[in-house]
Amino acid sequence: MRKEKNELEFMVYNADDGSSTLYSAEFEDEPIADGWYQDDNGKWFYYKNGTYLTGWQWIDKNWYRLGDDGVMKTGWQKIGNIWYYLNKNGAMQKGWQKINGNWYYMNDSGAMMTGWKKIDGKWYYLNTSGAMQVSQLIEDTYYVNANGAMAVSEWKKLDDVWHYFGSDGSMVKTGWKFIDNEWYCFKNGKMQANCWIGDYYVLSSGKMAKSQWIGNYYVGDDGKWVRDQVKTA
Repeated sequence: MRKEKNELEFMVYNADDGSSTLYSAEFEDEPIADGWYQDDNGKWFYYKNGTYLTGWQWIDKNWYRLGDDGVMKTGWQKIGNIWYYLNKNGAMQKGWQKINGNWYYMNDSGAMMTGWKKIDGKWYYLNTSGAMQVSQLIEDTYYVNANGAMAVSEWKKLDDVWHYFGSDGSMVKTGWKFIDNEWYCFKNGKMQANCWIGDYYVLSSGKMAKSQWIGNYYVGDDGKWVRDQVKTA
């Protein structure tokens, strides 16, 4: 007698003629208890009333996605036009998640965000794949720092050129800008330095010169060239 999968097999011998007959009886499958169940292939299911569940399921204070075949999903899952991330235990993730070296943000519904998003008071840029962008100029107007947060009221030196990003995060492109009690001039987003701009002069620091000689010319306390004051040899 032996058990083979879900069958019980037994052999009956005839002592008179030495013949034998093999008989088998099939066991009925025992119903699977409610809750999580892992099959022989390592796949997880969630059973209720003897049937596996499918779709989104709220289980033990987490959302899980179960396929049409009942198999628990993990990793990235696109449902409709929305991407979700389920950890190795199948639980849907929310908030910031670091995945394969990149940061992603999932809203309170678990949906992956893209584009500009204001999170905890700071702006971040998430590309079309959802990955947070860092240390780069975005849309030729905004800059995101190494932590991903948009630069606000900050100087940034890019390709050996100084730029200033205002209180709304946008780069100052052209004209004069009063920053930290000093005047600076910009052209095509670049801070000007060591040059005359009309009747005004900007120093190597970019600050507008005031009350000092620039070569043979003098600029007053308002920065403007005083035309009748010329240095003579």
